[in-house]
Amino acid sequence: MNPCPCGYINDLKKQCQCTAQAIQKYQKKISGPIKDRIDLIIEVPRLNKKDLLTKSTDTYNSSHNIKKRIQKAQEIQQNRHKSHTLNGKLSPKEQTLFCQIPKSSTQFLIQQIESGKITTRSRDKIVKIARTIADLSHSHIIEHSHILEASFLSNSKQI
Repeated sequence: MNPCPCGYINDLKKQCQCTAQAIQKYQKKISGPIKDRIDLIIEVPRLNKKDLLTKSTDTYNSSHNIKKRIQKAQEIQQNRHKSHTLNGKLSPKEQTLFCQIPKSSTQFLIQQIESGKITTRSRDKIVKIARTIADLSHSHIIEHSHILEASFLSNSKQI
């Protein structure tokens, strides 16, 4: 969805004409429980004509390399779980087994729950996303930085 009614709130070329109240009302159209079921919320900036017309020389982020990195992460997950289950489909029991997080991350997530910034469902989602980020980074453990990145990507009430 657009970030505001006019769609230009963070645009670098066109200024948003929406009031803060209009933006808040617009963003509340999707309820918290619905947002809670969306794993990743990512803002995608407008592409400029140059980006559209120029072939990228960024081989690390080419579609082919991204596909290979994802396949490798899926392979890591399937080997770790001894099944075809990927991180996003882990049960609570499996999450406890395969997604141990640092004590600092546990405290951070507890504070977020107690302050009302995230729900328990969001916490579980953040941990599974962090496990995937760790897999993409070829890390055997979930680090606090993975939890922070997952929190940002899940965008649960702006942590």
